[in-house]
Amino acid sequence: QYGHKKGAEIVKIAVEFSVENNISHLSLYTFSLENFKRSQSELNEIFATIEQGISDEEFQKIMDNGVRVVVIGQRSRFPEHLLKTIK
Repeated sequence: QYGHKKGAEIVKIAVEFSVENNISHLSLYTFSLENFKRSQSELNEIFATIEQGISDEEFQKIMDNGVRVVVIGQRSRFPEHLLKTIK
């Protein structure tokens, strides 16, 4: 669980750095199909961490400043509540 939260912090740092340094495009590979081989409880923790990160007030401020996030790839295996948060 600690590792997943730390990863979310790193994503936030990378996005903030990009905004501060006028980097126009940033690609992050954050979740692969290999992750679905994890236990359901660990997947639930990962999905909760993603959802919290997206809903975080600091991240929302960044989004309000024109940052656009595009989630690409196969999303059909994500839980519905997470897909709604992503949208």
